[in-house]
Amino acid sequence: TLKISNIKSFTTDYNEVIEGQTFNLTCTAEGETKPEFTVSNDMRSLDKSRYTIITESIESKSNSTVHVAKYQIQSNFATVIQGGQDFYCSVDFGSNSPERMEKLKITTYYNCSNAKISVLGKAPATQSIDYEDGQDGNRNATVTCPADTNNTRYSIYESTQAKGKAVCKKDKGYYEPSYLAICLASRAFENGRFEQIWNLKDTTDTYCTDSSTGEYSKTEMTETLTTKNSKCGPYPIVPCLNLKDSECTLDVEKTGCRWDESDSANKRLHVFYQVNFNK
Repeated sequence: TLKISNIKSFTTDYNEVIEGQTFNLTCTAEGETKPEFTVSNDMRSLDKSRYTIITESIESKSNSTVHVAKYQIQSNFATVIQGGQDFYCSVDFGSNSPERMEKLKITTYYNCSNAKISVLGKAPATQSIDYEDGQDGNRNATVTCPADTNNTRYSIYESTQAKGKAVCKKDKGYYEPSYLAICLASRAFENGRFEQIWNLKDTTDTYCTDSSTGEYSKTEMTETLTTKNSKCGPYPIVPCLNLKDSECTLDVEKTGCRWDESDSANKRLHVFYQVNFNK
């Protein structure tokens, strides 16, 4: 009995792949003689700028008219934008039989591992970007701020262009939004120093020196400035020194006064104090 040559099936294990992945094509034909198989994208040849044949084999079973061609192909180019790409299996049994052909479509998606994203602005040295690959082929990029310290807290500063998280979708191949946000550092004030200057150019006396007399001697003025009282010095004017739960402490080593006669036309009295903020 004469059997008509034909293609019984043309199948693939994956109709959708990611750039760099492989898929298998199996073309099964039936005929009296072993045919010539061709796999192509345009009924003539395979686009080698997009696809690489890793392995190929043709098997004709003993005492059978069934012939099977198998191809393992690596996809190197995303075709999702064009709606995928056709693959043809052509089978030629010779001049006495017309060439047979079947087709199927393979869609290659972008490999988001190749997509790049950066931070918009100058980020702290230890800010990092963490990546997470989803089973759907998409990829998340997330900002991780440095760990907080006793004096510094970090927070993500988002804008319309930059967010704390961006997503690369396999059908696009790039991140949205295009940038990740920076981490802003908020640093606590550890201390505050304040100084007041009086211009006493018309005085004939000196103040806050070792030779000054009475209450204006350096020793007496320093003691007044560093002792809690309600009349002068920092205590009456600095609220945090007078709260029940003191928010600051007077730094007595950096509180005091000095007399400046370096400019003969002016004589200046400097009174200064520093408070250290309690954590």
